[in-house]
Amino acid sequence: MVVLASSDEEHDINQAYQMGANAYLVKPVGLDALQRLIKFAYDFWYT
Repeated sequence: MVVLASSDEEHDINQAYQMGANAYLVKPVGLDALQRLIKFAYDFWYT
């Protein structure tokens, strides 16, 4: 499971991993940056 969240707080990140997340990604500001992040995550996990 990949978590895509707006929070970069350590507590939130730790909680996501405790709940079984395999990765925690912080949503960037702006559509272009979000698209790059999604492509990066896809390439990392699926290629």
